[in-house]
Amino acid sequence: MNKKLLYILLITIILSSCKKIENITVIFDDITIDIPENFEQNYINNMIEYNPNFKIIDSYGIETKTSIYNVSYTKSNYPIDILASKEGIINGVINNKVLKEVKVEKEGYYKEQTNAYDMLISYYYGPNKTYQRSFIMINGNNIIQITAIYNANSKKDDKTINGIINSIKQRDNN
Repeated sequence: MNKKLLYILLITIILSSCKKIENITVIFDDITIDIPENFEQNYINNMIEYNPNFKIIDSYGIETKTSIYNVSYTKSNYPIDILASKEGIINGVINNKVLKEVKVEKEGYYKEQTNAYDMLISYYYGPNKTYQRSFIMINGNNIIQITAIYNANSKKDDKTINGIINSIKQRDNN
């Protein structure tokens, strides 16, 4: 009898640890994005503002054992140039003195949209190759930025960040 109870308990623990994380949809004005339900709201809202002309409206993110994710929505006081924004991201990584062998693996407009830009940058931080995937979308004077920093060998993190980026949709105003 005790063996049966132990097996049932073991199976229950295994099955509960395999629970799939569901997505939730967040709305930033007229844009929706599907993110994992375990992302924390206001993830970077209380961090230092980089520029007084920008205000973080909302953000979601999480830090796991293998990655850091951030999805943020920022308003700007001025029109934003997407190419200047992407250069700022790339130069910020290149000029970081603790990162070694920085390489832009791929970059370009996302699905030929001139208001969205996608970048994959690799570097070594310690002994492991790391990817930084950055996606920016300009929506008027607003910026949606999605960033993931993760181990280059992590197919799970590749799938997660691709799913988040591919879920972006324009909402109908009806």
